[in-house]
Amino acid sequence: MEIITVLGILFFGYFGHPWLSKAICRGDDFYRIFWVNTKAGREMTLELRSFFMQKGAQNSLPQFKFFTPFILELRTLQLRHGLSSHLLLKSLRPLISKDLRFEEKIQSLFLNSVGQFFILSCFTWIFYFTSIQTLGTGSSVLAVGLLQVTGLVSFIFFYQKMRTSSFGQVDELFKRLFLFQSLKLVGLSMGEVLGKSKADQFLELPKGPLRALGQQLISLSEKWTKEGISIDSELRELLSELNHLREEKCRQFELHLGGLRFIHLLGFYLFSYLLVILGLIRQLASSY
Repeated sequence: MEIITVLGILFFGYFGHPWLSKAICRGDDFYRIFWVNTKAGREMTLELRSFFMQKGAQNSLPQFKFFTPFILELRTLQLRHGLSSHLLLKSLRPLISKDLRFEEKIQSLFLNSVGQFFILSCFTWIFYFTSIQTLGTGSSVLAVGLLQVTGLVSFIFFYQKMRTSSFGQVDELFKRLFLFQSLKLVGLSMGEVLGKSKADQFLELPKGPLRALGQQLISLSEKWTKEGISIDSELRELLSELNHLREEKCRQFELHLGGLRFIHLLGFYLFSYLLVILGLIRQLASSY
């Protein structure tokens, strides 16, 4: 038996390793998209000044979305081109802080929803164990627990789907605009700026204000490369419009999330509570 177990482990380790590695990578990617480490983002903004003004070896920065690797690259470019740290901080910190507030608001909506699930779940289990102590029996533990676990998993799944569909393309456009605006300050060649930011490349966007902003970014990048004139004010205006659009999408997301939360509260948690009450009624009816 032990030999079979060892052989089974070796077989799984050899043939199942690629599948397991892919599963771990997908899980890590899902977690990074699903839960952004805003605490690390706050720490990063506090360390920005000392990071850009330090001499010698570079200290590591907390990991926050795409900002951290980009800032590390900016530091290298700063040392190469002698760019003012004050100018970099003035450009980067407001944008990173605004993005942090956005992520914190989205996470707050999620935590509030999970908190409501937890409160109703606790109330259900308190009522369940009270009925057991009073009558000696109760509803099926498996049914109640399965409903609540399924409800939480389902909510997380649909929350992530809604988040990606609502903000995925907005975040990609914001990333391109942010990189384009920041790299222009460093003094790189036009080809390097556009190659790293992809500001002049087509991005598939839905019809409406978001597509118009994407087309405007391409137009501004072409205007900058072909005519060689300053577009800083237009970029600031474009960034302001994009932030306004993201705030509007956040408002819509909040409404949709409220509907999703209500459906899960009603369909999983309230229903599990009703199962406990139904079991109590049946027990009372059988006692007479």
